[in-house]
Amino acid sequence: MVLSAIVAFILLFATFAVGLRCFADFDRGLQASKTNALPTRPKLNQKESANINMSQQQSSYLGGAPVVNRISIE
Repeated sequence: MVLSAIVAFILLFATFAVGLRCFADFDRGLQASKTNALPTRPKLNQKESANINMSQQQSSYLGGAPVVNRISIE
């Protein structure tokens, strides 16, 4: 009985310590990821998007295997 209370207190204290650590990390913000971010792809211009016809845009929907029914385990 006493041992389980001690274990419960240790788990509660550890959870509180992890929460404080996460809060401290959250307080720093995302400055490093903002300043060291990977370069992004350039945006597609309106003129370039007008030159692509609809058959080229939808070609990815026509390929591949047909979808098979699956059984959910939920």
